[in-house]
This record gives sequence, C-alpha cells and structure tokens, in this order.
Amino acid sequence: MMNYLISQSFNINYYDYSIIEEQFIKKTYELGTTYPFKWYEFINKIIGNREVTYFKDTTMIINLLNLDLPQVKILFEILKNYLKNNLLKKILYKREYIIVHFHTIKTKEIFEKKNLWMAVCCYYMLKDENSEAEIFLRGVIQKENTKELVDLVVSDNNKIYLINVTTPLKNDYDDSEVVYLYYEKSRNLKIPSHTKLLHFSFDRNQLLNNFEHIKVLEHISQE
Repeated sequence: MMNYLISQSFNINYYDYSIIEEQFIKKTYELGTTYPFKWYEFINKIIGNREVTYFKDTTMIINLLNLDLPQVKILFEILKNYLKNNLLKKILYKREYIIVHFHTIKTKEIFEKKNLWMAVCCYYMLKDENSEAEIFLRGVIQKENTKELVDLVVSDNNKIYLINVTTPLKNDYDDSEVVYLYYEKSRNLKIPSHTKLLHFSFDRNQLLNNFEHIKVLEHISQE
C-alpha cells in the first residue's frame, strides 16, 4: 500500500496493484459479468466451499472428489481462462487434487476472501460510469488510533462512500456513507445501524440504479 486518500476526519491507505494483479482483477470482472451463472457456481459452490477448497500462501488446493461432473467442467473452464492469459502461475494435478499457484497474495485473495469478487465487479461498473470519480479497490481506513479494512472506496462530488462486501464496517465515519454490498442476505449477519445496504446485481444498469438509490437516501437524510 503506497497511496492515500485524505478526508477531514480519517485517512485511507489504499492498495497499489502490479500490472499482473490489475489484469487478474479485470479478468475476474469479465468472467463474472459474462458468465454470471457459471461464475456464481464457481465462486460459491466450489471455491467458497471449505470442504472442497483450501488456501495457503499463494496456493489453492481443490479436491475433485467432492465435486460433481458439471462443477468440474465449470472449474476447468474458468481456471483455464485465467491460465491461458498467464494470470495464474501454474496448475498442477496430483491424484484427486488440483493445485493452483497464484502470482501474488492479492490475486489469491480475490478467490479466498468471501464476496470480494463483488467489489471487483462493482469497481469496474462504477468506474466505467463515472470517469471523474476516484474509485479505489481495497485499503485501510485510519481514524485516530483505529484501523479498519475497506473493500471499495468511491469519492464522488466531495462525498466518500465506504463499501464493504466481506464484513460490514464497524465504525461510522464523518463526511462519508458506510455501505454494505450484498448479493444474498445472511440471517446471521448483524448490520450496524449507520450502514446503508447496496444490493449487488450482475446487470450493470441495475447495480448503478441501486447505487443511485443510496445517493438519494443520503440526500434525503440531509434535508
């Protein structure tokens, strides 16, 4: 992390990505939005299933015995798409296991961190819509003596939107809107009262409409 976004009440130290990391992130967006049904199966039922997939350092290990044939086909199709673009270091086959080697920790985290792929898709959808806004993927919020991870930051018209997908932000921040991006609501997830909810959609126009709704609610609350 090398760059800073400075607000009146807090600072954000946001991630700096290498070329290979940026390409990996872009490919994730392309696959997620082009093949939403396959991507959802891949990221939630295969990669997100801890009985199937194990992560360590820059490695992902997948047990093929715990997958059915359609899932295996989806797994190979998506991984090969990354590999043919040199966005994975290598893929090894050992008996019933597939061992995937990533180039960096940051690229591995796109698969490992729950729902982080949604922040990636939202990042590109919002960025393509508003070229004047400052939009950053992942960082650390620093406020006095506290630090908190944030998945997506949007600075637009002197307003900062702090968007998380992994877990809701615990703290409230002056001059900003704290947002939780979700695809499916979890009954066990506790949403702080200061948090606004943003429903994710694979459809770009629908997501942008949902984000505009957040802005409208924020405007009404100020009146």
